Amino acid sequence: MGKLHDRMQEDLLLKAYSPHTQRAYLCCAGHFANHYLRSPEEMGEQEIRGFLLHLVRDRKASPATLGMYVNALKFLYTITLKRPEAVKGISHPKRPKTLPVILSPEEVLRVLAAISSVKYKAIIATAYAAGLRISEVCGLRLADIDSQRMRIHVRSGKGKKDRSVMLGESLLALLRQYYQKVRPQGDICSRDKNLSGPSPPRPCARFCGRSSGRRVWRRGSPCTPCATALPPICWKPAPIPASSRFSWATAPSAPPCGTPTSPTGWSRSWRAPWI
Repeated sequence: MGKLHDRMQEDLLLKAYSPHTQRAYLCCAGHFANHYLRSPEEMGEQEIRGFLLHLVRDRKASPATLGMYVNALKFLYTITLKRPEAVKGISHPKRPKTLPVILSPEEVLRVLAAISSVKYKAIIATAYAAGLRISEVCGLRLADIDSQRMRIHVRSGKGKKDRSVMLGESLLALLRQYYQKVRPQGDICSRDKNLSGPSPPRPCARFCGRSSGRRVWRRGSPCTPCATALPPICWKPAPIPASSRFSWATAPSAPPCGTPTSPTGWSRSWRAPWI
């Protein structure tokens, strides 16, 4: 494993970034290194701009995806390589501001009425009525529901921040119905102890399936238009045989012998492995 990869991973751990952000940043840095077949230590602002232009022109990356690459490269050069001048002129892309699709009260009632399971109905109603992310619903515990002050305590939300949200009367009645029937242990996504057979996957964990980097709505999962979408991730690199792996620090200065090169001098069919 490359030393630069390990250094960046350690810096991400010291900065207390979430595991998802760590994987995304390391993946983006790996794609940047594989694009030029060179170590990031040998490159600068010109290569960074060229790589970002490649994402926009060739890969048709969205502003959100491009912004994630910018953040990853800024972290790599500012924190890990101690070269902030290399990314000083790199700015974040302008993201379009769109209005959300809001369901009418009749549409919300039809969505909830179509769900036969009281457990799934309670999870979807909680995410919609309280405006919670699906990961926040997964971590919501029974003790976080305060029926006296009509508040829901959300722990470790986005940015590892706690907050309190309002608890409606109808949602409280549904949660009480769910508790009396299922008797969940710990959090509201836990399995019904009275049911027999193998434990099914957690419904919130089944919310988002991915294919080619895009969300897929799975049948039976609590996925509704009112749920908060998860942040996009970068493209997953193809698996590389163990015999051909190398580190950033030992990247070759030229493609392997016999590999046809592109007009720029580098082969587009041969990619530097990234582990």
